[in-house]
Amino acid sequence: MWKLRHQGYLDGQPRSLGRPRGTRTGRIYTAPEDREYQKMHLDALGESPFILDGPVRVQMIFVSKRPQRLFRKKDNDGRILKTTKPDIDNMVKMVLDIMTKWKVWTDDSQVVSIQAEDYYCGKYEEPHTCFQLYTLEEETE
Repeated sequence: MWKLRHQGYLDGQPRSLGRPRGTRTGRIYTAPEDREYQKMHLDALGESPFILDGPVRVQMIFVSKRPQRLFRKKDNDGRILKTTKPDIDNMVKMVLDIMTKWKVWTDDSQVVSIQAEDYYCGKYEEPHTCFQLYTLEEETE
């Protein structure tokens, strides 16, 4: 059975991880905007209070800024499912990279299950990302 080990909140507009870029000399690097986004959240998270061992399950909820066209009176006040870019898989990669750099686990290959949802904000909500980390609970006899 999975046991919740940590839940957290990344403030601000969710962002996708861009493709690695290369220089003419063949050096591969991450885009500066992506590094700044990661650094901002790593600073906000502080030092990791733990290191997870074994298989890890991650749940994420991405809540993006609501477009102006969805602020009409007839539009729902709550969250609305988002089916536009950026793709959810690239946003998942960004969060996994942040967790790896936060040193929550040894390697993101420990992640065996991912659940992710993508929404527009409710009318009175700010953009953010929520995440929950689970590990397998040790069975006691």
